[in-house]
Amino acid sequence: MPVYQRRPTLIEAVRWFPPGDERHQPHQAVERGPREDHPWGLMTASGFACIQPGDWIIRSTTGEHYPCNPDVFAATFEAV
Repeated sequence: MPVYQRRPTLIEAVRWFPPGDERHQPHQAVERGPREDHPWGLMTASGFACIQPGDWIIRSTTGEHYPCNPDVFAATFEAV
């Protein structure tokens, strides 16, 4: 089977923490969720995506924002 590698892509990302957390920084893409069990999230092309404290908010090359789990982020991206 052929093997493929992801092309190098630069992204913008910021770590998110909820209001009340000392590390909180407001982000225009984060909004209140529709339910109590989904208190915060981002509207994406695929619909509402929940965000958890400590998740990364990534801005894709197309300008869309989406959340990323810290473990997935660390395994996928490195600082430049």
